[in-house]
Amino acid sequence: MLPLAEEEHGAAGKVILLVSVLVAVAGVFFAWVMYGRRPVKADEIGEPRNALHTLLLNKYYVDELYDAAIVNPLLRLFRWSARVFDLRVIDGIVNGVGSMVVGWARSLRRVQTGFVMNYALTMLLGALAVVAFLLARGPR
Repeated sequence: MLPLAEEEHGAAGKVILLVSVLVAVAGVFFAWVMYGRRPVKADEIGEPRNALHTLLLNKYYVDELYDAAIVNPLLRLFRWSARVFDLRVIDGIVNGVGSMVVGWARSLRRVQTGFVMNYALTMLLGALAVVAFLLARGPR
């Protein structure tokens, strides 16, 4: 079975095998350089030793870049929206509609007198307006 595998993969399989072994050995060597030559003290674990270690401890500064590029601009937009747009535009529309309803109520309050005679006169005028409209349209 081994000769068949060698025939299928040839030199490329041997190169891949050699590269993977070299990468594993290099990883073990660099781990020994970082941590094996001297014992690691617990209070030094989170302290950066060089610029690369600082970069790795800060996770390539992805969180800081994300905050600066996305979170902070959106937060400023949402705060402006809450302070300016909501208070002036949305509340302005709501307060305007409320003022309009109050104005209509004040004008309609004068019509609602409570006298039945006024209501009968209003119905008579409405009926006359309907008859006048139908007569003005003419026969069809």
